[in-house]
Amino acid sequence: MKPSLIGCYKVKIAVLIYNPKVFREVIDRLRKINIDFYVPSTIDELKELLSDAPDLSDHIFVMDDELMGLLNVRTYIPNLILANEKNVLEVVSRVILKLLGKERVSELVLGIDVGRLYAYVLIADGYVVDYGLVTSLSKVVKYVRPWIKHLNPKVLSVRIGELTNIDVLEDLQKLGISMEVELIDESSSSKPPQYRPLNNVNLKEISQDLEAALNIALRSGIKVDLGVTKSGTTSI
Repeated sequence: MKPSLIGCYKVKIAVLIYNPKVFREVIDRLRKINIDFYVPSTIDELKELLSDAPDLSDHIFVMDDELMGLLNVRTYIPNLILANEKNVLEVVSRVILKLLGKERVSELVLGIDVGRLYAYVLIADGYVVDYGLVTSLSKVVKYVRPWIKHLNPKVLSVRIGELTNIDVLEDLQKLGISMEVELIDESSSSKPPQYRPLNNVNLKEISQDLEAALNIALRSGIKVDLGVTKSGTTSI
């Protein structure tokens, strides 16, 4: 029962979801960003945990309605997050926010390395929450937009490697999303980073392009005005 160390809390995350598809999607998401969790071996084990422990404030429980029906526990379950087929990303976002001890993140940083593929890394208040390799900027936006909605950052920063094509900036402008955009000197983005791996996600082992996107996200560059109105909350 290993606690997660994201943020300032040592929290144990119990995942017990009856729907196999939802269970797989939730644990795959948690594993992707190295959030530790455990799965109670039986419903009786979970019932015993809920009945014997007077203080479960150090736990997060991720369940679904089917499991709650089988559990048939009338006592209050603290830090309960219900999952279903439509809200997996929201569930993981809520887990992240609980681990950070926040209702919303202060800054969400998107680093993009533009090459044959678009490598992107998304960092919420210093912790990697998503990453991937896709074929277009529109697909980056497709995967990142739900995170923006659920993490509700006070500031959204987009940092992009040196561009050979101004169309990328024009595409960002068309999105109409309030953001701060910076162009990063890409000549140094592939150098070994001077920081410890964020929440132990070793992107270098997955792809050098992802490592470059991470380094881009963590550097400051030249600010670009896209002419998109900024507001206190991120417009999506």
